[in-house]
Amino acid sequence: MKEDGTIKIGDIVAPAPVVLAALFNRAQSQGMGLLQHQPGHTMTTEEAADTLIRSQYFDYLEGRVMKVDFSGDEIETWLYDRDNGQGAAVAAVKEAVGQPESDQPPSEKDGPVDTKKDADRIRERFGEVLTEPGIVPPGCTLDKTLVFILSREGKDPCEGCNMDRSVCGGRFDPHD
Repeated sequence: MKEDGTIKIGDIVAPAPVVLAALFNRAQSQGMGLLQHQPGHTMTTEEAADTLIRSQYFDYLEGRVMKVDFSGDEIETWLYDRDNGQGAAVAAVKEAVGQPESDQPPSEKDGPVDTKKDADRIRERFGEVLTEPGIVPPGCTLDKTLVFILSREGKDPCEGCNMDRSVCGGRFDPHD
């Protein structure tokens, strides 16, 4: 995973929890995984964020064949695609981020690509993923990458923060 909490899959850079949820929701159960499969369960980005705190490699997840590793900056998809269908990984993530399944690069008629705006949108969504499950309060002013790293290590980001709790609504005030 990159420092900003995103991961590259194919030609897409997206928040890791969004990628994990998309891959899980598209994955099939196979072999003995059928015994753990929960029909109808759809993973949310909040569940995915919590799952990524505990582990970054997934062979099978709740009986669904995954074969993906989130510890690097980019996901290798060939094993996922081997078991879930050619191109399934990238297609799942494109659908999750609302990108059409065209492999064509943006053309001039689509307008210029604004990578800063896209990065800001990803950071904003990543922050939502961290605040929705209660990892930090919605008003948290800490860098979201730092919050993700601390929470992944099992630490409470509020505990080491020196920001004004009246601004963010944090759980722990080191000045009290």
